[in-house]
Amino acid sequence: MYEEKEFPIGLPDPLAAIQFRMEQQGLKAKELIPYFGSASKVSEVLSGKRRLSVTMMRNLVGGLGIPAKVFLATPKRTTNADEEDSRELAELLLPTVRAPHRPLTNRGFDQLRQRAAVNQRAAWSRKNPARDR
Repeated sequence: MYEEKEFPIGLPDPLAAIQFRMEQQGLKAKELIPYFGSASKVSEVLSGKRRLSVTMMRNLVGGLGIPAKVFLATPKRTTNADEEDSRELAELLLPTVRAPHRPLTNRGFDQLRQRAAVNQRAAWSRKNPARDR
């Protein structure tokens, strides 16, 4: 499909997926202690100072329902423009009303990625209006 070729949408960053799930379920950092092991580990992971261990990943997959492929994906390097677009996209995607606790299935992440693709194309179209040929 043209969109998949021209506008590929990768998996979200593991930290972004955790933060998205926290926002979606209305969780606070202290409620993640059972998944990480201690309050200091939660703080360090959420601030980016500590990497996720395999045990933490397993706990998050089982407890929060985040697909394992999110944690196993190779991180890509981003430019400042990519980060700005990601922030803008996250603002469009994050729900304003907190959803009740439901595990986000692979289908849910696929729907999130599809919405992201649509919003990304719309943002690109606004930045790059059609020119006369």
